[in-house]
Amino acid sequence: MRWLLTFIAFSFLSVTLAQETVCHPRKLKRSVSKSIQALNNIGQLRAISLDSFLILQYPKRKISASDLKPLKKALLSRNCRAYSSEELELIYLKYTYFKIQNKDTCVIDLLQPIIDSYQQMIDRLRINQHADSINGVYIPKNLDDCFSQLNSFWNDSIQQSIKTISEDSFVAESHFGIGLWIRNNWGLWGSSRLSAYFSQLEIFHPDDMSGIILRSYHRKLNNKDIKLEEQIAHYHEYWKKNN
Repeated sequence: MRWLLTFIAFSFLSVTLAQETVCHPRKLKRSVSKSIQALNNIGQLRAISLDSFLILQYPKRKISASDLKPLKKALLSRNCRAYSSEELELIYLKYTYFKIQNKDTCVIDLLQPIIDSYQQMIDRLRINQHADSINGVYIPKNLDDCFSQLNSFWNDSIQQSIKTISEDSFVAESHFGIGLWIRNNWGLWGSSRLSAYFSQLEIFHPDDMSGIILRSYHRKLNNKDIKLEEQIAHYHEYWKKNN
C-alpha cells in the first residue's frame, strides 16, 4: 500500500512539474526576472493596466533573440511554425506584466491566439489546395487550364500582339504585370490546386511557376512545342547551382 501511495505522489509531482515547465519555462522566468529587477518603478507599474504597460514599455524595452527562444520553443511544442518577432515581443511583455502583478498566468494561454491563428491558416490552406476558386478568382487545374484563362483575359488583337514579341521579352516584360497577378491571385505563394500541380512537377518557387506559364503560353500561341520537361529541367539546374 505504501509503494502505491509513493507512486501516486511521485506521479502527481511529475505532472505538476511538467505543467510548471510548460507554463513557466525556466529560461523565460529567468529572463523576465532580470527585466523586472531592472525596473525602478514596480509600485507604479502594478497600478496600471496591461495596455498602459505595453504602451510604456514596448518602445523602450530591448528584447533579444535569446529572450524569445523559450516562446519559440513553446510554439513549436504546439506545432505552430508561423509567428513574427513583434508578436513574441508583445507576449514577452505581457508575461512580464503578469509577473509584476504576481499573477500565475500560463505562457501557453498568452500564446494561444497565435496558435489558433496558425491553425486557421493551415486549415484554410488545406481547403484552398482543392478549391476551384479562391477569393472569387477561378484557379486553373493545370497548364492547359491556364492557357484557357489567359485566352479569356486577352482578345484576339492582344494575342496577336503577344505572338509578335520575342519569347524572352514577353516573359520578362510580363513578370511584374500579368505574372504578378498570376502569382498573387492563383495562389502560387500559398496553397492552391495550381501550386499543388507545380509541386508535383518539383517546381516550388512562384516565380518559376509563373515563368513556365507565360513561356508556355507564348509558345502555345505560336504553335510551338512548349517543351515542359525542358523548362522544368532548367529550373532544377538553376536551384541546384544556387543552393
